[in-house]
Amino acid sequence: MRIFCPGCSTEVEPDAVKCPICERPRSREEMFAALSGPPKARTRWRGLVFAALGAGVFGWSLEKYSTWTPPWLTPEPLTEARTEVVPAAGEDAGPVSAEPRPSDGPIGEPVAPAAPRRPRSTHWTVRGRAYDLETLDPVAGLSLEFTEKLGESVVRARTDSKGRYAVRLPRIDEGGYLLRLKHKAYPDYYLEEASTPFRDLPVAARREALVEARQAKVLHVPLLPPSQGEATEYDLVLPPPR
Repeated sequence: MRIFCPGCSTEVEPDAVKCPICERPRSREEMFAALSGPPKARTRWRGLVFAALGAGVFGWSLEKYSTWTPPWLTPEPLTEARTEVVPAAGEDAGPVSAEPRPSDGPIGEPVAPAAPRRPRSTHWTVRGRAYDLETLDPVAGLSLEFTEKLGESVVRARTDSKGRYAVRLPRIDEGGYLLRLKHKAYPDYYLEEASTPFRDLPVAARREALVEARQAKVLHVPLLPPSQGEATEYDLVLPPPR
């Protein structure tokens, strides 16, 4: 236990009669208390010291690690967003900065004019192939006549040796075109290709379609120009001659 002089705060020996600095005499009670201080008081004093040290260490740890964040939880740094304020109608916009933005490109760079829109064609193309439903052979020499349903336009075409044809029709917005066929050996009606072409079906399925076509009247929707593009593929499947 360390003993200090009450007069000059100098540390003195427990059994010293007086202070070696200020020579203040020590009483018998001071010397007795220094030599035989109660153990309980010394124990309590040591406990308070350790408690204070523990509180200090805990406070330092809390301050150090309370702001620590694991690397995998660290948020990405925010990029600075550029906000451009547009003044209302009639409101003074204020001075305009001449400093170019990164996306503006070099000052004075000419802006390329927009590409001119292609004018809509006045005609469209209908092309396809005519073939026999049973044998899948091309039908050559087939005459085709496209008649405007609500008008008087008539356009004719003829298939070649491979059964192919192509015809240019004036564009119309309503009504459409009706198609008539004429051949010396084949009937004047036909079937349109389905989602699965007839040429990809087995023989039994094609014969079944042929029976249905002969028993019922085949109707067709008039042809209209496509909303996009300049051509329409239109294959013709003809029942074999009887």
